[in-house]
Amino acid sequence: MTFRDAVRRRASGARARLVFPEGGDPRIQAAAATLQSLGIADPILLGGGHGDLTSDDRLPAVANWLRHRRPASVRDGVHALDLAADPLRFGAALVGLGLADGCVAGAVAPTADVLRAALWGIGLAEGITAVTSAMYLGLPDGRVLTYTDIAVIPVPTPEQMAAAAVAAAADRRALVGDEPMVAFLSYSTLGSAAGPEVERVRAALEAFRALAPEVPADGELQADAALDASVAARKCPDSAVGGRANVLVFPSLEAGNIAYKLTERLAGASAAGPLLQGWLARCPTCRAGPHRTILWTLPRWWCCRPWRGCTRLKEQEPMAFTETRDAGGVVVVAVEGQLIVANRQELKQLLQDALDRGDRRFVLDFTPTAYIDSSGLGALVSVNRKVREAGGELRLAGLNEDLRALFELTKLDTLFTIAETPAGALVGF
Repeated sequence: MTFRDAVRRRASGARARLVFPEGGDPRIQAAAATLQSLGIADPILLGGGHGDLTSDDRLPAVANWLRHRRPASVRDGVHALDLAADPLRFGAALVGLGLADGCVAGAVAPTADVLRAALWGIGLAEGITAVTSAMYLGLPDGRVLTYTDIAVIPVPTPEQMAAAAVAAAADRRALVGDEPMVAFLSYSTLGSAAGPEVERVRAALEAFRALAPEVPADGELQADAALDASVAARKCPDSAVGGRANVLVFPSLEAGNIAYKLTERLAGASAAGPLLQGWLARCPTCRAGPHRTILWTLPRWWCCRPWRGCTRLKEQEPMAFTETRDAGGVVVVAVEGQLIVANRQELKQLLQDALDRGDRRFVLDFTPTAYIDSSGLGALVSVNRKVREAGGELRLAGLNEDLRALFELTKLDTLFTIAETPAGALVGF
């Protein structure tokens, strides 16, 4: 029995109360009907002719819940009712109130909108400080490995790595059905090498042990010591998880993303995810796709592909950088269209050339930017580090609502000085 078959089998007969805020989408309707026929879920469809939320009996309870969760964001009772009538917020609040077991959204709505609704209506689990992601890889020999974080935070702090590991361990019990064995990966095994990156992984392990002392964990470990018992016997014979790890915590998004794709392509693994994790209750997001794809994601009550949005639109977006200089000599770079894997090196080279010329003050203007992928976020972290090492400063400006939410969810808003406008960023520079 494959990993996917096992998940479906456990979900069969569960009759979970799953709310679908995008009930007008034909794919959602088809998937919901099939899930109901299989006994996996009792769907709750919202929107698209499935009742008027403004007259729904649950609306007052949802409005009160949203107001309770974020009183500063709600002006008065009428405003609360208006907010509650939005299907995404309504669906998330049903989960938060215990009136639904899970919420499936994102087939139509941008993932950022889904995440904002989930953070408001549900919130993060205790001890979890950030939304992260995991990939589940079913190997041909029957083993299932969890890789985290592979889609959200480019360079996680020790606390974020620990939060990802705590969420992945908890979700693994529910999804795979076994006990998690957590390995924090590095290029070093228990002191075989040294450096700031090794120290970051060690700090992550300590933070994890404080949050989940009952879960076997070790680090820093190289991948072979984490997975191969014969290697572990040589490199870390006293390790609690050496050679038996099933949850692998990567030191960066880059490493995790590369690793899962290599495992999928070279080992013939069946990949499920990325799955957003860390919620107080499970609230998935789902990309547009055929209803059979949605069906595979639903029995898990998670779904995949954060920060993708509308692929067709993004493919048509222009990509360019426009460099100017203000009267005070600050270099201002406007990022047009997108910042993604295809153009991140161009931005890095542009700023490196400016550093080589002696420039030390920079503003990146995202006013004309529609989308930033994980590679783009990683490039920003990289160039910010180089600018700081050179004794300079990099500021950001003009982030739209979705991009600002992305920075908040990945905690990158704590790394950068972010202004509403380029003019605001130049003040005091």
